[in-house]
Amino acid sequence: MVYRYVAIGDSLTVGTGALLGTGFVPLYRRMAEMNVRTFVSMENMGVNGLTSGKCCR
Repeated sequence: MVYRYVAIGDSLTVGTGALLGTGFVPLYRRMAEMNVRTFVSMENMGVNGLTSGKCCR
């Protein structure tokens, strides 16, 4: 079975302000891999500057 993790959101999803590889998206991926005991592919579709006001009009 192949597991895919797609993260969508704003600059927090991108990892702005975090050291490379330490934002919540890669951390969650590693947690998921430990839980399912197999590789989890990841696609980060976060957008810097996106807010709920910009995405939901």
